[in-house]
Amino acid sequence: MDTILIVPTVGALRNTFPIAPETYKLSRTPTSTEVKKLHTCVKANLKAITCLLPNTDDIEWAWIIQTPQEWADLFEDKIADDADYVPPPLPVLRRPGLFTIESKWSNIEITREKEAYHQQLYLHTYKTNLEKAIIKDLAVAIPSSLVSDLQDIDGCFTKTTLINLLSYLDTSFLQVIPKDIGTIMDTFRQPFDETLTLAEYCKRQQDCQADLKDTLEPISTATMIRTSYSHFLTLPHMGIACDEWETAHPSMQATTWPIFKAFFTQKFRQHHNKQSTLRDAGIANSATTDDYNAIQNQFAGVRADNATRDSLFAQMAEHNQQLSHQLHTLAHSASSNATRPPVPELTYTDGASTAMNTTLTSTDVLTMFADLHKRFDNLSATSASTRPNPNTRSRSDNRNHNRTARKYQNENYCWTHGADIHKSHTGSTCNSKATGHMDNATLTNRMGGSDKHVKLVLRN
Repeated sequence: MDTILIVPTVGALRNTFPIAPETYKLSRTPTSTEVKKLHTCVKANLKAITCLLPNTDDIEWAWIIQTPQEWADLFEDKIADDADYVPPPLPVLRRPGLFTIESKWSNIEITREKEAYHQQLYLHTYKTNLEKAIIKDLAVAIPSSLVSDLQDIDGCFTKTTLINLLSYLDTSFLQVIPKDIGTIMDTFRQPFDETLTLAEYCKRQQDCQADLKDTLEPISTATMIRTSYSHFLTLPHMGIACDEWETAHPSMQATTWPIFKAFFTQKFRQHHNKQSTLRDAGIANSATTDDYNAIQNQFAGVRADNATRDSLFAQMAEHNQQLSHQLHTLAHSASSNATRPPVPELTYTDGASTAMNTTLTSTDVLTMFADLHKRFDNLSATSASTRPNPNTRSRSDNRNHNRTARKYQNENYCWTHGADIHKSHTGSTCNSKATGHMDNATLTNRMGGSDKHVKLVLRN
């Protein structure tokens, strides 16, 4: 008996997309930023849905959204490694013909060939329905006035393919305008987000640089490095790495972006490997996030105070030299019975005056560091089971993590990280899922997941 494969309908596939078309809807005068966001959301929906298809490589779906050049770009690394390498042709969607039986086939071969044919027919129908589902979403996201040339009399895209529709938008609206430049620079200046991997962060910065390459306001390599370095400098676990970078590269302009990226990629990997080793030993993440961050912030504060303290010590040394000179002058006057000059009044800045009373000695500083290290070691020795699970967080813990204003303008929700998260972060795309993570959790049906920032999003 033949196995019956049921192909999901267009409506069922649309309901499975994690990003709704209203999220990336174009304005009547779209900017290149809007068009690129539409591209990103379409690819994200496509990537999320492909996991439902068995025995299908992601690369087989490239025919839906990629031009021949984009397809060739996927094989850049292989071509660079082997000059004789020839990329495979761009996959083309073809409907299987009628199933025919050859006389030489045995009954077993007939059964096997028939099953293979049904699988091909199933995949073709599935891909066809998927393309129709994405195009229906685009019909909602794209105002009819922008693509009337591609629509039929009923306003539908029955005579165009998805790749043609996307190419039409690229050709018509990808020119960068002043409004785009501001949006791109805002994205470029956004700090390193905890929901991003280092590779995703670097790609975001590189995309911003590429978008402004041919404008009157390009992003230079020096700006790329300086901005990214300032973002890494705010990360507690990158403090030592930043010190090493400054020592090795005192002049930021004397290096390149690939060198900078390679250096910090190695440092991020070393940190990740260290955390993995601690996890394997059963002591990683034994301290709560708040305790860990508090100690790291204390270290950062001590480093900043040291710089200020050094400046104050230098100022005090200068005042001490003046005082010593004045005392020498007074002693000379006394021995010669000359009229004693009035003792000049020494003036100190508020900072120096305070420092004379409160500045720590070198021994005090060393004691402070030793105490902080001891506290950190004690926290690391705590049982790993004390770390709270996202789905069992107390209300007070949630309050500690709430912001007073939204950071992202979207309705995304992640069972592990909560709401008000990056636009590319959803339950299904989360890179660091907690135990028991539910991909299908939403703002209105959190399935016992994190309440982090949920009230902030629902309030708006």
